[in-house]
Amino acid sequence: MNKIARITSKGQVTIPKEIREKLGLKKGKEVLFEVEGQRTLMYPLSSDPLTELKKMRNEVKFSRQEIEQMKKSAGEAWEKFN
Repeated sequence: MNKIARITSKGQVTIPKEIREKLGLKKGKEVLFEVEGQRTLMYPLSSDPLTELKKMRNEVKFSRQEIEQMKKSAGEAWEKFN
């Protein structure tokens, strides 16, 4: 979904209604902005960090063995860095 919005003199942008509804954005909801080069991504934040962690856990599909290998590799890389 693509929508165009205008920036006000105060630097404010109104998120189009269709996008607010799709993302469940309500008054007072916090969002995170992430800048990647010339692109900006916006993520709605949950008021409950535990809920966010659970969502992330459900999206990541690694076996325990894969996780252990990643931890080992990260530790080895850290050793070389220091």
